[in-house]
Amino acid sequence: MTRKELRVLDFIRENIVTAGCAPTLDEIAAHLGMTAKSSAHRIVESLVRQGALVREPHKARNVLLADVPLLTAVPSQVLRDELARRGEAVL
Repeated sequence: MTRKELRVLDFIRENIVTAGCAPTLDEIAAHLGMTAKSSAHRIVESLVRQGALVREPHKARNVLLADVPLLTAVPSQVLRDELARRGEAVL
């Protein structure tokens, strides 16, 4: 997975958590500083092919995270490590 793909995946994950839905391709492109929505589309399609994302047909914001674990089943240390990787404060 490339750095851009990882940034897009993190942005999609973040948006789903905070807004309750996936971002649009325009929002993804703007977040990465891209001028063309097609660049964001190409990255999203690559993530779908890799199995990191799943398309939900007939929806405007049709990207879902593949294999999202139930967070209560994830060990606390794993969650702390992920927050540290993102540079966020760990409680």
